[in-house]
Amino acid sequence: MSALKQKKTDKQQDNNTAEKNPHLKKYRWKKGESGNPNGRPKNGFALNDHIRELANVEMKDKKSMLENVVARVYEEALDGNMTAVSFLADRMLGRPNQSIGIREETNEPIKIIDMGDNISDDLEN
Repeated sequence: MSALKQKKTDKQQDNNTAEKNPHLKKYRWKKGESGNPNGRPKNGFALNDHIRELANVEMKDKKSMLENVVARVYEEALDGNMTAVSFLADRMLGRPNQSIGIREETNEPIKIIDMGDNISDDLEN
């Protein structure tokens, strides 16, 4: 087979499809016709928009819900909650770059741990 194969033209592909599935021919789109002429609906439920709306809701203390949440995270961090500390540090300072070493080069021999005897002893009991 040659490395340069000729592509089938659109007409050849249409004929092959029509031959294999003649009952589907009437459902095919015509050239230049879109399968979704109206596009994606604009009024779908958008979680981000809903969260933003809730974040701006004013609470009893005249602060927004977002301000109260952030204040609560600060309180948790001051009480020693390391998850809250990490959350705040990530938001204020940005997450540190993390590199993953693929292989460490050492001159130490490979350590082999034989666990076969222990497993067979456990199975017998």
